[in-house]
Amino acid sequence: AMSKVYRDKEISFVVDVPKNLGFYGDETDLLELLGNLVDNACKAADSEVLIRATQSKMRLYIAVADDGPGIPQDERQALIERGHRLDSYKSGQGIGMAVVADLVCAYEGHLNIDNGTEEQGLPPGAVISVDFPCHQSS
Repeated sequence: AMSKVYRDKEISFVVDVPKNLGFYGDETDLLELLGNLVDNACKAADSEVLIRATQSKMRLYIAVADDGPGIPQDERQALIERGHRLDSYKSGQGIGMAVVADLVCAYEGHLNIDNGTEEQGLPPGAVISVDFPCHQSS
């Protein structure tokens, strides 16, 4: 869907997601979380968005990276506050990352905001990663 929304930017999407991964939660919540992360990456990207997921016995890891300008260290915490925006785009209300943070917290996960490096095999822009336990909460 994002390739259609952002067709004018001609973004290359790299999806590295094995088929056998499991998310222990509501599919709608996962789609909301991923939709916000990928949409933000598309807005910031120059030409590439990478979506990568892996799973261990204990955790599901998902990272969304772009080759845009990255996120300055001193702006990362503010990014997850409702109404705060780092971009100058006209669309949106600045709640997408707050929704992501709320969903990650609800599923007892972790959220990390960083910038990518070649050593990580990631584009040099922003990297938003989340991880979740591989079990249902009691």
